[in-house]
This record gives sequence, structure tokens and C-alpha cells, in this order.
Amino acid sequence: MFKQLLSVLAAAAVCVPVAAAASDADAPETLLTAPGLRLPGSFIGTLPCADCEGISHHLDLWPDRTYHMRRTWLGGDEPLARDEIGRWFADPVDRTIILHGAAEMPLFWDIEGPDEVRMRDISGNRIESSLNYSLTRAEAFDPVELQNLFISGTFRYMADAASFSECLSGRSYPVAMEGEYLALERAELEADLPPAAPLYTTIEGGILERPSMEGPPRRHVVVARVGSTDPTGACVTPTADIPLENTFWRIVSLGDTTLTPKPDGQEPYLLLRQAEDETRFAATVGCNRFMGGYALADDALSLGPAATTMMACPPPLDSYERQLAEVLGAARSHLQDGTALTLLDGQGAVLGVFEAAYYQ
Repeated sequence: MFKQLLSVLAAAAVCVPVAAAASDADAPETLLTAPGLRLPGSFIGTLPCADCEGISHHLDLWPDRTYHMRRTWLGGDEPLARDEIGRWFADPVDRTIILHGAAEMPLFWDIEGPDEVRMRDISGNRIESSLNYSLTRAEAFDPVELQNLFISGTFRYMADAASFSECLSGRSYPVAMEGEYLALERAELEADLPPAAPLYTTIEGGILERPSMEGPPRRHVVVARVGSTDPTGACVTPTADIPLENTFWRIVSLGDTTLTPKPDGQEPYLLLRQAEDETRFAATVGCNRFMGGYALADDALSLGPAATTMMACPPPLDSYERQLAEVLGAARSHLQDGTALTLLDGQGAVLGVFEAAYYQ
């Protein structure tokens, strides 16, 4: 499994389109995500270190599978800090998340609960120790400001505003007009691109809070040094196939009903979990959990019979849940197109639409 994860992560070390990050104040409502983490969240702790006093961690996780992290090696005359930005992936079989940044091997964390993650070793194996290797979720979501980053992305100047779309995370930030901003603007002018066309570039800098032209302060890219530029370059979109099994499929709609997650509630999802010789599914709309076996052969897919927990569900979850039970019982086949999954009944009618949310 570790080799498979590495191959997928390598393919994912490129630009992934996600919603642009507006401001920290605009962060989504807290959600209990399908992998079992309450997000967005800042996870804090000081972990053991073989040759220093400890390694302080500040890990910010967003539901869109992006993360920021600062690690500080404590002790000595001057603590060493390392910041990074990247994407995280979920392994529902091992109940882990995997952080994939630009500079080093993936980092593996066990999901110990909605508000706790525990570090694994660099090979992805669980650390057997009485020492504390856990980070706990802070009461307040307080994203760390990142510095001394080497990042690649596309710079765009349009309507008197500059933006930078970072390749690895896919996030877009306004660019602060300070530091070496003018050098980046000159490079864009010298490239002689069409109006508003993006310039691919690598920069050294940070992602720091700065005043916004409108509204509250926002995270901006602050340029310390401009590296290479390429007028014909672009972030590369990953082409790795998303597996049907062992992927968290977010429930988009059931029949004609579009599902809207309840703030602070459980994210609606369907999971087809394949581990060794066992195949089991789990599904929820945010209240009770449906569980059972499934049969898969080419496009044919049947689910159930399903067992379920028996909590009373408030509206509209009670209605969503009745629809989910009907969909699970009627499903006979499926269609998958990349990140989109559709369940069909025996006559080929659409029962529900799903999208890949947390895949390996």
C-alpha cells in the first residue's frame, strides 16, 4: 500500500484546481469531515526530537484538502523553523491522512479522533512509544503565517490587482505590493503576454496577513525574490485515476435533492471500503450511519442489505436519510468519470450523484 500511495502522491504534486482562498475570516463553517476530522482546524503540539529539545508543530488543515504547517526545532542558540504548504490525502483503510508538500517525503498521521492526529514514522508505520506524538486541535482556528517558502505558480495582473495561484495546493492569493513585487511585475511586462494572461514563475517569499482593499485583512503572497519565469509554462493537472473503492465520495444529490451539510455536522459521504478479502460500505447524510456489504463487477454495483444506527434525525436530515436508504437499496450499477460518480437503478435511471472528496 505504501508504494501505491507514493505513486498517487507523486502524481498529485502539481496544480489541483480548488476554490480560491478568500480570507481567513471567510473560512467555511466547522464540519466533521468524512475521514473523521473536525475542520478547518489548527492542530498544535511539541513532539519528541532525537537531537533537540522538541519539535513544535502548528498544522492547519482545511476541508478542501489543503494544509499549512510550521515546524520549529527547539533548543540551541537559534531555533530552526521550516514552513510548508501542500495538500493532504486520506486513507480510509488505515485511518490516516498523508501530507504532501513540495520539499520532502509524505508525512503520515493517524486520525485518533475528530480533534487529534498522531504522527507516524517516515515510512508510514505507527510509532510504538510512550512518548507523546500527538497534535490536538486548538479551540480557535488560527492559521499560521508562512515564511521562507519556495513556491511555483502563476502570476496574473488584472484590473489593478495582482494574484498568485500556487501550483501544489491550487490556492489563489492576492500579491502584496511590497518586497520584490515590482521585479515580478517587470517580468510579467517583459514576457509580453496578452492582457490578463498568467505568467508561470517560481518565487521565494511568504504567505502573510496584509490589509485588504476591501473587508478584513487577508493572506497575501509576499515576494522576497523572483526565480525563474516561463511565459509558456503552467501548473500541471494530475492524471492519476481515482479509485472507486477506498475513496470518500461526498454525496452531492439524492434524486432531485441537493444535500447541504449542516454547520458543525457530519459531512455526507459514501465509502466503498476494500481491505484484504473484505468489502464493506458505509454511508451517512449526517445523522445515522448505514453499513453493509457490497458486490462489484465491472459497472454492476449492489449495496446491502444495510444495518443502521437508530438516532432520531432533525429535518432536513430525516428526509435526506429516507432518500439515502432508497438509493442504497435500488442501486444496481454505477458510472464514474474522474471525480464524479453516479449510481443508477436497474433501468438506468439516476439515483444519486457523488464527487470524490478525500482520496489517496
